[in-house]
Amino acid sequence: MSRSFDRSVPSVVDFLHGNVFSLSGNLTWACFYKTLATNAYGLIRAQDGSSNLCFGANPYADGNVYWTNGGSSATGDTYPAATWAITAFSQNGTAVTGISWNATSGTWTSTPRGTAGNFANPVTQMRVGVFNPGNHDALDGLIACQAIWNRPLVVGDFAGFQSAMDAWLATTPIWAAQFNQASPTTMPVDLTGGGGDAFSQTSTTVSADDPPGFVYHGAAPSFDPKQSSQFLTFF
Repeated sequence: MSRSFDRSVPSVVDFLHGNVFSLSGNLTWACFYKTLATNAYGLIRAQDGSSNLCFGANPYADGNVYWTNGGSSATGDTYPAATWAITAFSQNGTAVTGISWNATSGTWTSTPRGTAGNFANPVTQMRVGVFNPGNHDALDGLIACQAIWNRPLVVGDFAGFQSAMDAWLATTPIWAAQFNQASPTTMPVDLTGGGGDAFSQTSTTVSADDPPGFVYHGAAPSFDPKQSSQFLTFF
């Protein structure tokens, strides 16, 4: 299961800051998602105590996801509509790299995306599924998981991210959440144990549409008859 977001509401899941509160300078953010419209908008909005944007990611109508940090945006990283995809932005100082994968191509890419600023005030809340809720810059689509790291990652660090949540956790993010709950009122927790748990959700729903072959943390792998090693031989 994944979590479905409706831009017209807009839907949102709100998280406590956890260890993201101490984040400054270098960072990486990543999300496994599927847009259901070409004007999907809004994957995350990290904001300070006055609700000002610290950093965020916004799939725009031109087919690009834009990374904004400290009031300035890097050039967009392309995303495919109606296809499960992973988009990540790795920021080293002001230099931004877009790292991406999608279920259609099945390959990882890494592309320099220019520069962005650095936010000044500590993050006090993370809003998943929106970028600017007042303008309905919010997601029409599905989210499987998201994570944040307190350092820049490179494309090689993402090996296996398309297959299992445990691959994400093995890279020691400072915040990570998966959205496979059976009920939308069951709040996602911070899988790092850092306390950045969800405390509220608005009008999200549960979807049976999952990233193909993806195994959530704590879930048993599904049986795949194409994998011969999974067959048992009886004598």
